[in-house]
Amino acid sequence: MNTLPQAEVRALLQTRGFVRAAVQTDALLVTDVCLRMPREEQAKCLLRCAQAGFRVWHNEQGLWLVDPNDARWRQLWDAWQGYADCGIPDDYALMDVYALARLLAAHPAPFGEQPKTMLRALLKSCDGKGTIATTAASDLQAFAEALRLHQPLPSAAAGLLFAWLQEHRKGENHK
Repeated sequence: MNTLPQAEVRALLQTRGFVRAAVQTDALLVTDVCLRMPREEQAKCLLRCAQAGFRVWHNEQGLWLVDPNDARWRQLWDAWQGYADCGIPDDYALMDVYALARLLAAHPAPFGEQPKTMLRALLKSCDGKGTIATTAASDLQAFAEALRLHQPLPSAAAGLLFAWLQEHRKGENHK
């Protein structure tokens, strides 16, 4: 499942280099293209990214971190809101993901109050390798603790998780 805007960011950068999920919790993507282009080209590249709704800044290793601005962030999550509960999965290994999706759907929060760090982590874990199947149990614990503390949950991710589950239904290999 392709949840991160890697292809779009790669096209905006218009150069070779990697664009992948960031390890940092405050950004979706990281890229090394800033090390591969002249400074004058970097300014044009940063402008293209800003116009497309992406913030870009340097990390401590000199790489660029990329994250959507607020408007683009909302647009990204709106795309997942059309997915609804797809029913209990036949594959027991997906039960924690299903429980997580149901928990998030049951506790909606205003979008502006939802923790972006948690939203980013869920986006990253549903992308590519699909690590959500292995992190869902610990996510359930963290979100239950947040509920006990009356903190908003990243409820916008419910649709993302239901979409991920639909893609990994019985008969398909889950990642």
